[in-house]
Amino acid sequence: RHFVKRTGRVDGAGTLVGATLLSLGSVAVSSLYGPLAGFGTLALGGIMMPLSYLVATARTLAASGFTHRDLAPAFKGELELSSEERTTVHVRGVSLLERGLRSVTFISGAVSGSTLATMLALDFIPGGWILANQLAPVFGIGATLTLCSGISFVTLLQRRQDVDTLFWSRVWLGRVGRAIFGVAKRLARTPHLGAAMTHRATEVSLGVAAEQLYERLPRETREALGDLPRILRRLQDDAHRLREWHDELGDALASAGEAASSSGYVELRSLRDEAREKLSEAVGALETVRLNLLRLHAGSESLEGFTTHLGVAAEVAAQVERIIEARAEVDRVLLFPREIARTPA
Repeated sequence: RHFVKRTGRVDGAGTLVGATLLSLGSVAVSSLYGPLAGFGTLALGGIMMPLSYLVATARTLAASGFTHRDLAPAFKGELELSSEERTTVHVRGVSLLERGLRSVTFISGAVSGSTLATMLALDFIPGGWILANQLAPVFGIGATLTLCSGISFVTLLQRRQDVDTLFWSRVWLGRVGRAIFGVAKRLARTPHLGAAMTHRATEVSLGVAAEQLYERLPRETREALGDLPRILRRLQDDAHRLREWHDELGDALASAGEAASSSGYVELRSLRDEAREKLSEAVGALETVRLNLLRLHAGSESLEGFTTHLGVAAEVAAQVERIIEARAEVDRVLLFPREIARTPA
């Protein structure tokens, strides 16, 4: 929770100090080595400084025994809490002013961006700088309008949503966050577990335990089980998506009240039971892999037998992924309905 609310963000006082020092440093480099070197220093520092800080905070979190998968429930809990707090104060939906500011931001941003691209392209044409200078006021007005309307839009949006937490959740739970945590994990000290991770889902706990057992195997054994980390990640991801699907179906049935037991909800109950069954299979496959890793450590399991169980786990993951992909395809059809094209005669 402390990571989600404080240390996992680049928005504190240190950010202002770092940005100021970086600006002064880039100006000094520009005066000594030219504007290109100055802009390069500004761009490189603007990327490396935040990344270094995020890797350091992720390293501290990893050294405390947490994994990247612990971030999802932490961000989810914080977003739910902030949403409940905002609902008590701001009960209205999207206002007309907010819609207008959002439209102005996107339109002016598109105009200023296309104008800037045109100005840069004209610089490569002989005599094009004359037309580029004429377009400069358009770019200035568009950029100013984009900045002002964008800030106003985000300010209004902040009344209904925790914009900061939502933004950093997408950063940390996306590819960038996984890459940062991967680097931090290699740099982290030997993790020491504190309090029990009671918020972890079963598949996460089993996956973390299996990964730790795999990393403690001899190098030759790990090379013989090369597909194991990929299968573990697949099973964890599939089980997590199945759990979300199962919870969504359960919430839908719960909101229906007594009508959920009627014949009109037979298909929904069947989907929920199917999701629960496949979730149990995925969790069971993870548990089987974990137990077999324990047997490998104890010397009571052969690599040939373990490979057989690994193939079964991979097949379970493939079955679950087919169900998830089918559900995603149905959702896309429902979201963008279209008339079915007839087969040509």
